[in-house]
Amino acid sequence: MEHYFIAMVSSFSDFHASFDGFTSDDESLQVINAAGSSFIKSSTNWLDELSNLPSDWALLPLNGIKIPFNPITNELMHGWSNHPGYSIDEIQELSPKAVGVMTGPISGGLLAVDFDGPGSEEQFQHIFNRASSELPVSLSWSSGKPERRQVAFTVDQDWWNLLKGKVIWKNTQDKTILELRWKGQQSVIAGAHPETIGYSWLAGCSPVEFAKPAIAPDWLLMPLLLKAKQKHVTFSSKEDNSRALAMLACIPASEFSNYDSWLKVGMALHSVDANLLNDWIQWSSKMSNFDENECDQKWNSFGNHETPVTIGTLCQIAVKYGYKAKNSNCASNLSNKLEIKKANSVCADVGLIKWPLPQFAATGLVLLAADQGIGKTSLLYSAAEAIQEGILFLDHIPATAGRVLILQGDESEEIARMKFRRMGLKANFDIVYVNSALDLVEVIDLIISEVYSTIIIDSLTTVLLSAKCTTVDHLLVEKLYTLNREASNHGVLVLMTAHLNKTGKDGSGNRLERRHITWADISGLNTIGAAVNDCWGLTNRAEGDYSLHCLGKRYVEKGTEWIIEGDPEDFSWRLKAVTDGLKPQEEAQAKEQILNLLKISENWMSAQDISKSINQNVEHIRRCLCRLFEEDRITRSTENIVGRGRPKHLYRIKN
Repeated sequence: MEHYFIAMVSSFSDFHASFDGFTSDDESLQVINAAGSSFIKSSTNWLDELSNLPSDWALLPLNGIKIPFNPITNELMHGWSNHPGYSIDEIQELSPKAVGVMTGPISGGLLAVDFDGPGSEEQFQHIFNRASSELPVSLSWSSGKPERRQVAFTVDQDWWNLLKGKVIWKNTQDKTILELRWKGQQSVIAGAHPETIGYSWLAGCSPVEFAKPAIAPDWLLMPLLLKAKQKHVTFSSKEDNSRALAMLACIPASEFSNYDSWLKVGMALHSVDANLLNDWIQWSSKMSNFDENECDQKWNSFGNHETPVTIGTLCQIAVKYGYKAKNSNCASNLSNKLEIKKANSVCADVGLIKWPLPQFAATGLVLLAADQGIGKTSLLYSAAEAIQEGILFLDHIPATAGRVLILQGDESEEIARMKFRRMGLKANFDIVYVNSALDLVEVIDLIISEVYSTIIIDSLTTVLLSAKCTTVDHLLVEKLYTLNREASNHGVLVLMTAHLNKTGKDGSGNRLERRHITWADISGLNTIGAAVNDCWGLTNRAEGDYSLHCLGKRYVEKGTEWIIEGDPEDFSWRLKAVTDGLKPQEEAQAKEQILNLLKISENWMSAQDISKSINQNVEHIRRCLCRLFEEDRITRSTENIVGRGRPKHLYRIKN
């Protein structure tokens, strides 16, 4: 089911307080909204146009002064908030002077905000720390009075039971200027208005252009969240419980053993039902640092949190591990604006991977996640030098030469220059010392210009985040998706560092040492992982040695681990070994051996045949063959072997 967020008109109490002295104001139709769209002229046929509204909206007949009434008895409709509402056909048959829509679950999840006069835009900016123009473009309309408008959005069902009835903000004259409404409220959307010639859709924002409202950003819902002290009763329906437990079953406990991520899962379960403690304990028991007493203690404290973690948070985590939300169905109708083509009608080099740093970073967005002070910035400087000069990275990886730009937000110019000197870098790459968060457009302009083959961002937190966009904001994930798409399309590597959540503490109160990094360790929403091509974690391994391990995503195989050595004297890095694999240079040599063998072979050859011929581990050869095939340097076929299971792949040089 889809759900909607609608901007509301003023409350009945405000209406009655200001009704005296109403005058008609035809000039009010010339008002322009915040985005600059003028109003469509009010239709004399507004009842017919209701057919374009979403069919699951519960409507109410209104008199000419915005109050629900019964058009048959011609009396006010007392207790209308408990009424099931009317359908579009019923409203058209009743022919009231105006029509309102009921908000809350009764209309599929309608929630409301009203920009109600002078000062409303400024109030919005103050509350949300962003302009209303940052709202997605969607269904929008107005009564025609100056600085009044309403907008519609889509809201996820997981928020429904977390929201209070309404929130209002008033000016110094005690008049409501901004309002969010939810259950038990209603909004006038069409027909007569007591001061103007009636309600009108904003140009380009009517139900003709938007059959369904756009998705509401989560930050818009924050003021309506119930505080824990107000939530005397948490979710306890069987449906919510079963959904939460289905989500929990998808989440691997082994990847949530650090304190913050473990706690987040518990808080989310508690928000659903305080009786799910045993389920949390059973899930937590799979962790190596499991402590049942701590589970009990933390569970009893969750109700004191002012801003509770919700089932929505649990859903975001679970989706990452394969959970399918009920309301995640895609629209059934494709826009006729989409360019639909045959999947095989592609250019010859499609699927070929471009590696500025072979087997470490392909074009697109790649994250390097590590704790503070471990040396990830000096590792990035080494990568920048290797690409800029076309030399070896980590003393083993042949970088593809190209121009490099660093956006440095974690270090001052003085510290960076000290490192360049200590590392003995030529430092011919370009660098910008970022003092405040960059606009996404600025970064994209750098990408699409294709001046730089590689853009290094240190770090995600200091360069891309701001008061308007934090690590727990879905806007950040949208930014990363955009960066990844543009970088991939333009063949640019964007290599970015990311900070980590704090680890838990041992019995002495000391922070536990992190041996390996998982997606859950990265600070922010788990959906960050879906917005990047690949991600590497960097952790201490032994004295002077570090583990550089891939969390897996697109181009680098999950579980790939490089043992690298750091030199504190000159901040240099060197690749010592690859766990269960070949070093990039060794792999390059093996690939050349394979190509040379296939060039002189008259027959198709299997991985086992090639392994024996060049005396290499068969699994290493299999990986090399897969990469050569992806690079379109060899071709393959299958040979079905009766009684021996899956087909065997055979390879030869491409003609």
